[in-house]
Amino acid sequence: MGRKIPGFIAGLVAGVLTVAIIESVSSFLYPVPENFDPTNLDHMKAFIDSLPAPAYIIDLFAHFLGGLTAGFVARLIVKEPWTIGTVQLGALFNCAGIANLIVIPHPIWFAMIDISVYLPAAYLGARLAATFLCSSATLASSKPE
Repeated sequence: MGRKIPGFIAGLVAGVLTVAIIESVSSFLYPVPENFDPTNLDHMKAFIDSLPAPAYIIDLFAHFLGGLTAGFVARLIVKEPWTIGTVQLGALFNCAGIANLIVIPHPIWFAMIDISVYLPAAYLGARLAATFLCSSATLASSKPE
């Protein structure tokens, strides 16, 4: 229990930072137009509709990698099997993604893919961390003294 809360928080922070960094690349490549009012739903809808497919792909990649990073970091810190925690992280990211889809209109194809990436990504991140921890332990135990 001692490492689970810090692991969860660190995973959450790492995942959010990952998403923010990758989405900032998307914002740089596809900036909002001048006189854009983010509080105006019509402006937001027009901007979202004007985005090319690569902008959506970058965002999907950001969401997948954010979930993956969250699961990976949490599992690294906990250092023991903790599936429920990584599933909870994936579910939290999924809830945030659904809220984003409700507030900001997106194409249906994007929404369908987006809501399906968070849970598997967090689980995969945890599995990758477990593999990393096992290989690190194997290397440490095989070092000659």
